[in-house]
Amino acid sequence: MGEMVQLVKGGEMIKVGIVGCGFGAKYHGKVIVENFSDKFKLIAFCDINKEKLEKTCSEFNVKGYIDFNQFIENREIELVVIATRPHSTHFPLTIIALKSGKNVIVEKPMCIKSEEAKEMIKTRNLTNKILTIHQSRRWDIDFLNIKQIIEEGKLGKLKIFKSYYPYSFGEIDAIYEWGSHLIDQILYLFGLPKKSFGQYTLSF
Repeated sequence: MGEMVQLVKGGEMIKVGIVGCGFGAKYHGKVIVENFSDKFKLIAFCDINKEKLEKTCSEFNVKGYIDFNQFIENREIELVVIATRPHSTHFPLTIIALKSGKNVIVEKPMCIKSEEAKEMIKTRNLTNKILTIHQSRRWDIDFLNIKQIIEEGKLGKLKIFKSYYPYSFGEIDAIYEWGSHLIDQILYLFGLPKKSFGQYTLSF
């Protein structure tokens, strides 16, 4: 939520709507309520699963929408948090939200295709709204310690940096789940690479 503090003007609280009612979506809601209640007010959830939606809205005592279009038409909502699955839904929902005049935080991965990312950024620029990607692993204590060590030059000139996560979410989801975090951390530490390559290995 740190990226969104700039939205707060004159002590007014930013009204937030969350799309999705899974673990990540409810985590966002919990953080808003418990840590940022002086700046943000959670007012709605949206999910196509009616049972999940009703349970989540009851927990947070907010409105619920099964229909995304009705959710996005709520003029009170200024900031939309998109935490949905499958990940392919991130792109269309973000585009609609931005074009509807909402600021957007979207869960990683931002989208599936680079063309979609470019379109999301283009729409952000055209609407003059804030679009940011939730990358929570930038604040992990082990990563912050590594970042400090590198910045202070305690290891000299680095020539090799290896980063991996020893557990898997399954073949299909691995690159989108922890993979996106690891890639983001590397870019955050070293910037864009001059070149890159990929290797896929099957293990039995």
